[in-house]
Amino acid sequence: MKHSTKRVAILLIMAFLAGTILSSCRVFMGDPRKNCNHPEHGKYVLEKRKQKTGF
Repeated sequence: MKHSTKRVAILLIMAFLAGTILSSCRVFMGDPRKNCNHPEHGKYVLEKRKQKTGF
């Protein structure tokens, strides 16, 4: 029984570490300019508006 609890604990720790590492990855976060506090947020909004309307 000890081996299975160790294995479960190790798997949980690995899943937690993988989640924290992958959540900080830029690939999964998308465009940082979506944040309204980003210095280039205005440019981002204008680009998106141009893509939608064509103007």
